[in-house]
Amino acid sequence: MISDIYLFARIRRLIRSAALLLPALLTAACDEVAEPAMPEETPIVAEGWIENGATPVVIVTRAVDLTQDAPSMDNFVEKWCRVSIFDNDVQYLLTGTINNAYTPPFIYTSSRLKGRAGHTYRLMIETDTDTIMSQPLTLPDPPAIASLTAEIADSIPEPSYTLRLKLKNPDPEGYYKIYGQSLGIDSRYYPTFMGTFAGRDYDPEKGLMVSRGIHSGYAADSISHFYAGGERVMIKVARIELDVFDFWQAYDANVSLSGNLLFPATVNCPSNLSNLNPHLPSPLGYWSPQAISESAIRIP
Repeated sequence: MISDIYLFARIRRLIRSAALLLPALLTAACDEVAEPAMPEETPIVAEGWIENGATPVVIVTRAVDLTQDAPSMDNFVEKWCRVSIFDNDVQYLLTGTINNAYTPPFIYTSSRLKGRAGHTYRLMIETDTDTIMSQPLTLPDPPAIASLTAEIADSIPEPSYTLRLKLKNPDPEGYYKIYGQSLGIDSRYYPTFMGTFAGRDYDPEKGLMVSRGIHSGYAADSISHFYAGGERVMIKVARIELDVFDFWQAYDANVSLSGNLLFPATVNCPSNLSNLNPHLPSPLGYWSPQAISESAIRIP
C-alpha cells in the first residue's frame, strides 16, 4: 500500500541531490577519474498494526531505487528477518507466511497474540544489518459508529454513491482513520480516500463522507472513488495515535496531489520507526496499535 509513495519519494530525493552535486561532479571530472561509487544501502520499509481482538500484521520490504539503469527487485521482500512484538513486557516472535490478500503477499503474524485495549505494544525488526524499533504505543478504546448510510453522488450514466458515516461522541483529543472493503471486490480493508481526521474537526451534524480508496488492485480503466449500486461495503473506523495520524495525513496528501501538475506531492510520509544502527538509513513506514469498530451496508 505504501511502497509506491516511498519509491517516488526516493526518486525525488535522488533527482534533487543530483542537481545540487552536478557542478561539482563536472569540475572533478576534468581533474581526475572518480572511483565507482559503492551501492547505497536501501532503507527498510515496514507497515504494521495490531487491532483489538485481532492478530498482528507486519509487512517488511526494502525501498527500490527506480533511477538505476536496471532496478533490481531481488530481496525486495524481507522474508528472513526476525520480527517481534512486545505486549507490555512479553515478547512474541512473529512467523512469516504467504498471504495473497496483501501486496507483496508475505506477512509476519502470530496466532498467539491478539490486541487488547489498554495494552502497550512495541515492534522490533532485526535483519543482518538493521535493528528497527518503534516507540511503545498503547491500544486505545474503540470508537462507536452511530450510523452508516448511502447517498447518490452522481446519476449519469448510472447512479453512483458515497457513504455518510456518523460516530457516537468521538474524543476531541483523538485521531481516526477510515478503511473500506467492497465484499467480492477487495480482498481486505484499504484506506478510504482522504479518510484521516482529528476528533476536534468532527461535525456531529454532518458526519463524514466516505469514498472508495484506490489501490493497485484496480485496473486503470475502472478507477472510481464512488460505490456502485448493489455493492456490499464494510467500513472500519480505527482510533490511532498522533504519530500514525501524521503518517496518514501525509499519505493522503500524496494520494490527492500525485496527479496534480500545479500542486505536486512533495511531502514524505513521516515514520515512527527508528534504526538503532546510526550508519544505516532511517526506516520508512509505521507501527500502529489501533482500536477499531466496523459497520456494513448494502448500496441500493
